[in-house]
Amino acid sequence: MGLRSKLIVGIVMIIIIPVALFIISFSIFASQIDNNIANEAEVEQISLINEEAVRIINANFSEIRDYDSIYTRLRPFIEDHMLHVRVVDNDQRLLFDSANRVASQRGDGVNFDGDNLSRLEQLFTYTAPVIVNNKSVATVIIENSPESTPFQELMTVITYLGISGAISLGALIGLIALFIWYISKTILKPLDQLNEATERIAEGELDFQIEADRDDELGRFSKAFEVMRKKLKQSLEEQVKDETSRREMIASISHDLRTPIASIRGYVEGLQDGVARNEEMVQRYLKVIQDKTVQLDRQIEDLFQFSQLELRRLEMNLVEENSQEVLEDILSNYQLEFANSHHQLNIARPIPRVVIKMDKYRINQVLDNLILNAKQHLRDNGHIKVQAKLDNSTLIVSVEDNGTGISAGNLPYIFVRFYRGDKARSSRDKGGAGLGLSISKYIVEAHGGKIWVESNVDKGCKFFFSLPVMLKT
Repeated sequence: MGLRSKLIVGIVMIIIIPVALFIISFSIFASQIDNNIANEAEVEQISLINEEAVRIINANFSEIRDYDSIYTRLRPFIEDHMLHVRVVDNDQRLLFDSANRVASQRGDGVNFDGDNLSRLEQLFTYTAPVIVNNKSVATVIIENSPESTPFQELMTVITYLGISGAISLGALIGLIALFIWYISKTILKPLDQLNEATERIAEGELDFQIEADRDDELGRFSKAFEVMRKKLKQSLEEQVKDETSRREMIASISHDLRTPIASIRGYVEGLQDGVARNEEMVQRYLKVIQDKTVQLDRQIEDLFQFSQLELRRLEMNLVEENSQEVLEDILSNYQLEFANSHHQLNIARPIPRVVIKMDKYRINQVLDNLILNAKQHLRDNGHIKVQAKLDNSTLIVSVEDNGTGISAGNLPYIFVRFYRGDKARSSRDKGGAGLGLSISKYIVEAHGGKIWVESNVDKGCKFFFSLPVMLKT
């Protein structure tokens, strides 16, 4: 049940339960009331008795100061029906009080205001004027005893109503207290926790956990807040790692760029100073200068590609291409490069002929990164094998070498940007900046494919990347 539904149910219960308790309790009490509740005849009889008492007083008002005479005439009503009769003149002086002979004879003052009687007093009090010569000269006040019928039954009903009301009021107060406790526990407490969590996050503290063991709206909100906290913490940790890696990368690249530049400068100065005394030495110097230049070019290109990737400007021009034609064109250049090398490049043919939506230049980058990465870590007389095969609607290209391999502890990180050195098969002396594999991963995923690696230390590596096939030819 959702929080809104629970609140509605709670409010409805607060209303219904006290009312139901009042009805049930009063019904139980009412069933215990004597069946001889005063009927209309008894009520009429009370009214007639009161009127008769007033009539007697009016008829004998001239003797009103004769207490015994008036009392004798009213005795049957006073004793049989437990009446309290008083007569008060217009000056609020007591003329007769059936319950106080002395006060009657003294004519004590009386403070009686029939208009300000309570509802309960009005039920038991009957008043009537004393008329002499068409003038009201006094007031008769008759107070009926609650012990008489039907007032006794009426008092019983009033008592039961009070008890039933008290039960209902107690239930209402209890339910309201329970409702407030429930609101405090289910709404206010989680909100306080979320408010505290917000303040801690605002202060930069993320190493805590938000409890979310409920399944209502606030529970789901707390769970979402906890997910946000985790992602924010992860994002900040990654940001710190990236910043650290970026600083390390800048320091490393500064060294890497300085090293080949220093070598080039040294060999150029050697040529200028005539250190190379024959053609063979000149060619050897020029070969070193050429290698260092290629190394510099590759490092600068990696940095440019990475900056484009960071700025989301590494564009892909995806067009429909024939896989066989594209891969043959790319790999033929590498065959020429390996022709005069002491390493071997084997290309498994035939290459599958399928239609793939790709950027030929970017796929060339991927293969260049993978093949050069493999070549840098070959031992003497090493070999590289490039193979492409179809797997349902996917073209899988692999680059396998028998080089130094990658340890299991480093495998999860080789596609992470800035992860460099021997761990990433891209050490300084080989000219890598730890960006080539990260860029390759981005390119392959932009084509809708995946890239991964399998490796054993000292047995080589096998890199794979997949591309979705549009059409087989």
